[in-house]
Amino acid sequence: MSKLPTAVFVFAIVVLGVVSLAGTATALSVTVAEEGSDITIQVTEDGMPVDGAEVRVSGVTRETPLDGEYTTTRDGEVRFREARTEDLEGVVHLRITVDTGSSFRSVLTSVTRSPEEGPSPMGHRMSMSIQESVASTHGMVESRLDTSDSDEDDVRAQAEEVDRILEGLGDAEFEREVLGRDLAAGEISSSEFYLSAVENARKSSSLRSGMSVRVDYLSRYDDETLRESGVRVDELDELRQEIEGSRSVDTNRRIVGE
Repeated sequence: MSKLPTAVFVFAIVVLGVVSLAGTATALSVTVAEEGSDITIQVTEDGMPVDGAEVRVSGVTRETPLDGEYTTTRDGEVRFREARTEDLEGVVHLRITVDTGSSFRSVLTSVTRSPEEGPSPMGHRMSMSIQESVASTHGMVESRLDTSDSDEDDVRAQAEEVDRILEGLGDAEFEREVLGRDLAAGEISSSEFYLSAVENARKSSSLRSGMSVRVDYLSRYDDETLRESGVRVDELDELRQEIEGSRSVDTNRRIVGE
């Protein structure tokens, strides 16, 4: 595929789902910006740059040239120069996860590179995606988890799995936005939209079901045991309330601490 000159590219950055986590002690902020061919991730806490924050970048619907793990500079930045961005084409959907050790933030971002157009319209929020990335490893738990022979390592392992499922649900929500833009832009047909919507709904339901079983499992332990296993008890309680109340789940929440 021939490459168009970098100068004719139009970049658009859309940051979605920037939600502060409950229990976060300070105001951690993650922003994405572009200047020419460069794309920069900026991490600040209480308005000050964060040096040494762990930043993980991953494509939501497919692998991208930016995928990987990085560390912010003393200016609180991770910067991608033209050598890393020149192969980006069309709409690229990214999850950016930042961990400072004491604070956590997960951001979903769209980067659109097009020779003629800006970003696709937001489209239909009820849309779903057929992408396999959401539920490739998470499914419904077929058997009831038993606490009789479990230990602290198992408790933490189950809590970490809950966090992975939360991330998968966040990706599913973002993919609903992605497909909506495609539908609004006329890039897919109504029948393709419908089939994708059904597939994504099935995956989301399976993810939530598996998470519900694990949350119920963890809730049988006393607070001291949970804390010793690295579980944030307050976050677990809020997540359980969301599940039991059939409410929308805060997919930016994480229940495992340091």
